Amino acid sequence: MVQSTLAEALLSRTNAGKRRIMQNFILMSVCFALNHGTVTALTALASSELGILLGNISSGILYFQYTMVAAFFSYWTTANLGAKRTLIFGLGLYCLYVASY
Repeated sequence: MVQSTLAEALLSRTNAGKRRIMQNFILMSVCFALNHGTVTALTALASSELGILLGNISSGILYFQYTMVAAFFSYWTTANLGAKRTLIFGLGLYCLYVASY
């Protein structure tokens, strides 16, 4: 009897943990999608607002720097800040890019 109660308690705790992980994943996915959507929208608007040449140059600089940081600084940043803080830092930089418009 005690053994089955213990097993039921562990099972309910495991299911609650799985549910919490799924909720956190969905929340993170929605937040990232909103953040990335605003950046993508601004990239599309850049050429119409700034002119074709300047808009294309600003998009090129954004993606060039994005690639360089991903290639050369991602390991160092993740090793020093951890995955969660690195993600928050990167999304914060994305917000600064959006705020610059």
